[in-house]
Amino acid sequence: MLVGGSAAAAAAEENSGGGFTSFVHPGIRSLTASPKKSLTVRILPAFDMSLSLEDAGFQTGYASYRSEDAPAQEKGDPGFTDWFYPVMGYTYFGYGRERFLSGLTGTNYYPAGKDPVRDTWKYVNEFVTDPYIKSLALGKTVIENGKEKKLPPYLKKTPRSFAMMNALVQDEKVVDQWNNIVLVVTSSSLQALIAELNRLTPRTDTVTITPEWPDYYYGDITHPEYGPVIRLTEMQVDNYTTAGFYLEQTKDPARHNMKPMPISEAHLKGRYRIFDTQNVTALADASEQYQILLDYLVSDGVVPMDILQAACSRYGKIHEDLRVTERKWFENEEEAQGSSLGGGKLGSKPGPTTKPNPGAGSQAPAVAALKQAAEKEVVDEDVPFDNNEEEEQPTPLFKGGDASVANAVPASGDDSSAEKLQEYTQKILSGKTLTPEELADMSALSAKVNQNRG
Repeated sequence: MLVGGSAAAAAAEENSGGGFTSFVHPGIRSLTASPKKSLTVRILPAFDMSLSLEDAGFQTGYASYRSEDAPAQEKGDPGFTDWFYPVMGYTYFGYGRERFLSGLTGTNYYPAGKDPVRDTWKYVNEFVTDPYIKSLALGKTVIENGKEKKLPPYLKKTPRSFAMMNALVQDEKVVDQWNNIVLVVTSSSLQALIAELNRLTPRTDTVTITPEWPDYYYGDITHPEYGPVIRLTEMQVDNYTTAGFYLEQTKDPARHNMKPMPISEAHLKGRYRIFDTQNVTALADASEQYQILLDYLVSDGVVPMDILQAACSRYGKIHEDLRVTERKWFENEEEAQGSSLGGGKLGSKPGPTTKPNPGAGSQAPAVAALKQAAEKEVVDEDVPFDNNEEEEQPTPLFKGGDASVANAVPASGDDSSAEKLQEYTQKILSGKTLTPEELADMSALSAKVNQNRG
């Protein structure tokens, strides 16, 4: 069950949902806000969660946009109720150009085993030395028309942060028709809106928008009677261009320049239960969501199979039969030494190439320099980092900190496991490629050795 409002913070193309193409299930109308397209919307109130979900009045019941019982905001303002739901996910990802939610939704740090995109990025960034594979995580700088141009990486350091909320959107073709949707906006857009909502009414101002919250200049923008029509269009927020909420749509000082739009009971009944991840929001349980994303990484054909094996096999199954093509991420990229990676142009969908050769040329796990990764705090701009939580770090196969693989010694464990692990390592160092079975065995032996060490 998804958590919304300030409680969650403390812990555009319209479509009908379905598969990877949306953050919602089939049959759910959703719209992702874009700075390139202006929308006229009306944000709807949260459900009254004091009522039972089976209560006859639940679908028309509503709660105020704030509550003294909700976790207070950073500066002491009363927290918000569940009229918005923070989520993390990816949009237009990879060659498949898919959109999906991340299993990191609901966390405020980045533990391993929740998101294979994040796990793979972290592994490549910390352990891999091959230049091409490294560029999948860090991007690539090219010279274009005499100027440097940074091409985006395939993998993402962290998922992006969004918010989902119930809203009405004005129909573009039918006059005065408003449609119920799940509105998806970026976290930057939401935070800019929250800053506006926390604006206090000056002492000299005698206007009160919402009697329940007289201290706040714009009042309860979700209120069924007082809530305003809002324009959602391009806005600059912290040097980024996003779709921003513009509350003031009139020149009426008696309404603080807002245009109220009372909503009907039918509009309330049309709200979606965004907290329902089985029927509305497309977010499976942790292990299933991990496998869904991992299968996509395999089928998309960009990340070498042995990299995925090393980074993700502890948390999900590598279905090799899904890898039917190999693709490059950068145009005119030279072949990695010994690699069977096929062709492809950035942003295009290349045709099938050779059947993959897992392990070829990717140099996993850290063949040239398997070292203890330096401790890093990886913080997304839109997600707070909880310093009380420790991110799970990859366990090195060997002792020795900065010592090279060639001089490393097994960390611990029984002699047979350690010797076999050393044998696999020496095989890689000699330039030979491990079979998928050997890679799986190496991963299992590594886990066994590290377990014995603990």
